[in-house]
Order: sequence, then structure tokens, then C-alpha cells
Amino acid sequence: AYAGQTSTYQTSSVFNQIIKLNLLVQVVFVGPNLPKVVDYMEKSSQISGSSYLVLHYAPSALTLQHSLVPIIFPQCRDPLLQREGSDSNCLYAANRLAKVVWNPVQNEAPAFYRFIQHFGFTYSEYSELLETYNSKVKSEEPVDYDDVACTWLNIKKTKQDKNGAKTTRTIYENKVDNLPLQGKPELYIGGIFPITGKKYRAPELAKVAQMAVEDVNLNSGILSSHKLVLSINDGKCEADVVMKRFIDIIKTKDTSRFRSTVGMLGPACSDTIEPIAGVSKHFRTVVISYSAEGSISRDGSTSYPYFFRTIAENKEYKHAYIATFRQLGWSKVAALTQDGAKYSDYISTLQDEFQSNDIEFVMNRKFPKEATDMSMYLQNLKDRGAKIIIGEFYTSSARHIMCEAYKAQMTQEQGYVWFLPGWFEDKWYDIDGLRKAKNKTQTGRPLNK
Repeated sequence: AYAGQTSTYQTSSVFNQIIKLNLLVQVVFVGPNLPKVVDYMEKSSQISGSSYLVLHYAPSALTLQHSLVPIIFPQCRDPLLQREGSDSNCLYAANRLAKVVWNPVQNEAPAFYRFIQHFGFTYSEYSELLETYNSKVKSEEPVDYDDVACTWLNIKKTKQDKNGAKTTRTIYENKVDNLPLQGKPELYIGGIFPITGKKYRAPELAKVAQMAVEDVNLNSGILSSHKLVLSINDGKCEADVVMKRFIDIIKTKDTSRFRSTVGMLGPACSDTIEPIAGVSKHFRTVVISYSAEGSISRDGSTSYPYFFRTIAENKEYKHAYIATFRQLGWSKVAALTQDGAKYSDYISTLQDEFQSNDIEFVMNRKFPKEATDMSMYLQNLKDRGAKIIIGEFYTSSARHIMCEAYKAQMTQEQGYVWFLPGWFEDKWYDIDGLRKAKNKTQTGRPLNK
């Protein structure tokens, strides 16, 4: 589509956002003169000390040339699944770049097809390529793109291995080594991680998994005749998003890649694991979760023969709870759980174990996931005399619950003990810090260098 004919390029959306955020800005459309105008504004700002704003994609030759700093806007709802036309923040969401190949190439020239399929740029490599382009641009003279590409490919990089040995190689040499042209068949792993989302976020897990894959590929003693390839997907800790990611990985149009997919790594959350664990047996695809403690029990291995986890299921907590309660002389306990959460299903089993060990289980008080007023639920626990409370809920609810517990005098000072999930983020309780981060995201920051 031509610029201006789609919602992504409509200037009215930009104007609406300026009005909505009450931004004091003057808008000027400069068309093809943008590089000259930005160059002028850059020189003027250095003299006057003022700031200027450029509506442009990044990274680009222009943004790198002047070291422009991107402004942070509120997050768009998953732009790869559903891009909200009414949400002006989606104008600035990351766009996925796709390679387009003529269909007959896959069958008629498979080696060339695999080369195109596997050749790509990391963010830093793409930025470095643009900077190489900037260094070659001279006044109005035409740019020799072949020269730019060759210059970039011949840039030397020094790497240091675990033993401290340094090796210097060009980008071209590193690229060639990583292309599947040396007879090493590739094994694909579909990774699903909670990179963004409201329930639980751990973007560092994707990086850790990638480091593990790189270690395996560098170790000649492990799968020396194969190369592992990890695809990173954001599951957002939402069941529908996780299923969409699973389908995207399984239903690839590249049949050779599907046959070489050895399994799925993830997802992270118990509420999202059951659907894909059930479907995986029809595709004979292994699903290994690294942090989903609940939902599927090892007793259901016949129903989920391809599902495994690298962490103990939460039913095993019963041993720690019983031993702790006996040691401290506690004989009465209650639970407060979020309704509909698969993670807390183990509470029913826990109740039976408590009763078998002469520990009174007062009640399991459930609350709807959209609840924000927790006074009624905490009052129920208080009226029943429960002072040892096992909580199973997400951080968004935990903040409301702990706030209400303070108001209702149900804290450690009054003799209450709360057992909360250990996977909560650091400083999940810091309301002031969260408010500052939210305000910073909504207002952005000045475009200063």
C-alpha cells in the first residue's frame, strides 16, 4: 500500500496522539529533505542547547548518523497478533521484517534457498552496516552499495573463548561458518518465553537459553555432528498467545524445518502449558517446560506422553510445608488462591496431606482474577482464625492483597504468616517504583544526546 493509505502511515494518527498527550510541538513535513533538515537541526541544537523531535524509523542511517535517542512509548498490544487501529502507540511498535523468496527456488535451488533462509542480521550487525554506509556517503555522489557491503563483511572482530584465547576473524568468515553449508544438519528448538506481558515477565530466560545453545554448539563432545538452532518467541504468559506461537512453530511452510524440529522449550506459566502439552502428542513433539510447576501432574504422564519439566511440580511442596509446620508447632492453615489459575490446583492435594498429618486446613478461599477489593476475602480468613496463609496468585493481585492485609492488621506484627510464590519479580511490592516506571513510559523523555 502507498504511504497514507494504511493506518500505519496516516498522519491523522500522529496528530491525534499529539492532542491526546497535550504535547507542545510544532509539526513540519519536509518530505525528501529530511536528512538536510535534521543535519541543520543538529547543528542548531548544539549551538542553542535546544532539543528537536524526528518521526522516523530506527535503526536507520539517519538516526545512527546523528546518534538520535529513541523515545519510549507505552507498549502496543502484541503487534504480531492484533494491531489495534485505535491505539496510537502501535504506530511505533516493532515491525517484523520478512524475507520473500520466489516459490520455485525452494525446490529448484535448495542450497541457495537455505542460504537465504539462514542469512540474517542481528540488531548490532544491522546498525554496524548502516554506520558503514554513513561512512561511505559523500555529498551528492552516488553510493556504491557493493563497496559498502564488502567493507562491512571485511570488518575484523576479536573474540575470546572460555580459556582466554583470542581469535580475530572477519564478519564474512564468521557468517560462512554459521551457515549450514558444511554438511552439519540443523536441529530446531522452538522457544517460548515470557518476554512481555502483565502476569509474569522474565525476558532474561531467552538470553540464557540462547547461551546454552551456543555452548552446546561449541562443545565438540555434545551433538558434534549437528547444530542446534533456537527460535525465540514471546508467550506473554497467556494461553492464547502461547498456542499461537506453538502453531507458528509447528505449521511452518518449510517441511524440512518441521522434520528437523526436535521439540519446544517452554512455556513458562502453568496456566498455558496444558493445551500445547495435549496437542503435542499428535505432532510427536517434545515439550519441556523450565518453570511451569503446576497444572499437569506426573500422574498424567499417559495423557501427556511428550511433556516434561526440568523443575519439580508444586505438589512436592507438601513435604516442605508439613516439615515446617511440625518444626514450628503450627496446626492450622488456610489458602487464598486466584480463581481459574491452574497453578493453584495442587492445593486440593495439599489439603488431604495436611489432614493426614493432623494439620487443620481451614479453607481455600478463592477470588476472581479481576478482583481488586480484597477486604471480603481477607475478612473471611480472619473470621475463621487462620493465621498461616498459603497464597497462590499473580503479582498484580498480590499488591492488592498485601495492601489490604496491612489495613486489616494481618501482617507479621499481628502474628500472621504468608507463604507467597517464589517466582515473583524483585520489588514486586514497590508501588512507588512501578508508578514512576509507568509515568516514564507514558511521557517518554526529551530527545537529548
